[in-house]
Amino acid sequence: MSEIENKKSTKKNLKPIHLPIWLLLLIGALIGWGLHPNQQQVPTETELASAADGQEDAAAAEPSVWTCSMHPTVMLPEFGLCPICNMDLIELVPNSGGATGPSELKMSATAVALAEISTTPVQRMEVTHEVSMVGKIAYDQTKMAAIPAWFAGRIDQIFVDSTYIPVKKGDHLVALYSQDLYAAERDFLEARDGNARLASAARGRLRLMGVSEEQIKQLEKNGKPNEREIVYATIDGFVVHKNAMLGRYVKEGEVLYQIANLDQVWLELDAYETDLPWLRYGQKVEFDVLGWPGEIFGGRVSLISPVLHEHTRTIHLRVQVDNADGKLRPGMVVKARLHAQLSNSGRAMDPDLEGSWICPMHPEVIVEVAGACPKCGMDLIPASEMGSTDSFYEDDPLVIPVTAPLITGKRAVVYVRLPGEEPHFQGRQIVLGPRAGDWFVVNEGLREGELVVDKGAFRLDAELQLTGKVSMMSPEGGGSGGHNHGGMPGDASMAEMMPHEMSWDRLPANAAFQTQLGALAKAYVGIQVGLAGDDLLAAQSAAKNTIAALDLMPHDGVEGDAHKMWMELEEQVRLPLEEMIATDQMDAARAFFLPLSSIMIETVQRFGTAGAGELKLAFCPMADDDNGADWLQFGDDIRNPYFGSEMLMCGEVIRTLSEEK
Repeated sequence: MSEIENKKSTKKNLKPIHLPIWLLLLIGALIGWGLHPNQQQVPTETELASAADGQEDAAAAEPSVWTCSMHPTVMLPEFGLCPICNMDLIELVPNSGGATGPSELKMSATAVALAEISTTPVQRMEVTHEVSMVGKIAYDQTKMAAIPAWFAGRIDQIFVDSTYIPVKKGDHLVALYSQDLYAAERDFLEARDGNARLASAARGRLRLMGVSEEQIKQLEKNGKPNEREIVYATIDGFVVHKNAMLGRYVKEGEVLYQIANLDQVWLELDAYETDLPWLRYGQKVEFDVLGWPGEIFGGRVSLISPVLHEHTRTIHLRVQVDNADGKLRPGMVVKARLHAQLSNSGRAMDPDLEGSWICPMHPEVIVEVAGACPKCGMDLIPASEMGSTDSFYEDDPLVIPVTAPLITGKRAVVYVRLPGEEPHFQGRQIVLGPRAGDWFVVNEGLREGELVVDKGAFRLDAELQLTGKVSMMSPEGGGSGGHNHGGMPGDASMAEMMPHEMSWDRLPANAAFQTQLGALAKAYVGIQVGLAGDDLLAAQSAAKNTIAALDLMPHDGVEGDAHKMWMELEEQVRLPLEEMIATDQMDAARAFFLPLSSIMIETVQRFGTAGAGELKLAFCPMADDDNGADWLQFGDDIRNPYFGSEMLMCGEVIRTLSEEK
């Protein structure tokens, strides 16, 4: 080794000796005292304290260490991108030696800005949740009447000889000849001028045979029994069923006609089991029909079935709808929307019914004071007794954005910024209520006005893990410093694990179900192709095709627990598709594609596909603000739907999802 190399090696191996500043000052003072013994200068307490502060400042000035939340082995001296996954690095803040709690973290303002951490206040606000349903218009069964034959006889004449003929109350329907009626009228006429008691009994017999008081008066006027008797309509409406034929003999009580009044109709809807918490008696429902484009109809919920349909896992709803203009006709298919407003207790309610009285038999009867129903005479009851309002309602519910909590199967954790100028965050386990659109109701754990992290919470959680503190993924603390997507044993984090890192149990499904699921997957890939090509219209057209394929899924192709799982997944697939179709922004469409892809990846792996070809599971670590995102595509050439032409080939194919054979 040359002399120059030896010098370099020696210099490299030499380690500078770092003495505390306050010790250096003390040594200097002692030396000065030795040089000038008469002055006897000794450092004061103020000087020592200043020296200690200087030591802390020097420690704070030490170079920062930047690491990757996905790859904690990466340690770099300055901010940049992870050389493994290209994610933004985060600053590794040294443990403050007890200055923060076991689930707390202090960061510099620069680190917070680079990590793109933002907060929003916990607030009370009026939130609503939209429940989408499909159904059909049906007859209002309370507005229907059966016209029977009050006595046995022969139909001699028909006045209404076809269905769907409009009739008014009192209109002629048929004429019946009856020997029994003829004998009863004769007995009445004979008893009329004799025994009053027998005459009253004979009159009563005629009434029981359906003879009206007007007809009895006409009988008395004519003075002779009729050979034929007219049967009249008892309500206004349309003839929806006809059983009368000329010359036909009918039995007593046999139905001749059915008449339906369409001034009021029912809307029969099916809601998913998961929507049950949002449904209340008396809620307003809006809907539209193909026959009247651009027109919105409405009604109120008059029945929520107490029985769940086992095969479809749906709840039946009935909506009372006014139809005085006759636009709605039984059999029409409708798309309905119910907007449920939440009270501060997290219960769905209709504030318009607060303090009102309603009739359980006639939900259209809504009044402000107690009394009797004008239609049935039953006592009205408070709307709160039917669950239409919340008796505990005092204020709007406490809510946070849906992006704030980190949710596992058992826990929900948020990060709260504590008061003070220096960024100081605390992890806190909370109890969530229902989700309402872009908001979660908070039942426990937060106070109004506190600041919660709504963006970057996972980065905070990852840094807590790196420092061995308590975090959402490591609730016991003392982490190994590595990132563990699995979290607690048996409690995988659905919020943070990528779909390609998760595994699902295969559920039984028949060939028809798997074939249609293959068609659904092909339609979904059309969305991926459209987004990758920066073509919003093509993506939306493919989203419509995906909904059409979803509607054709055979529900009888899965049973038991598999059917329950499919019903949950189907709803989660449908919602982002509908949002994607409604938006006019490419960024929004790509945001909706993210949850759609997660659910589709789970669905095809749970049930298997047939007829679609080999699907490729791809992953991009930079999508979703560097959180990473998956998608399905055909072929091995990456076509990134989250960036399009900006970074079309960013990502990699993780594995192939083979078809069922």
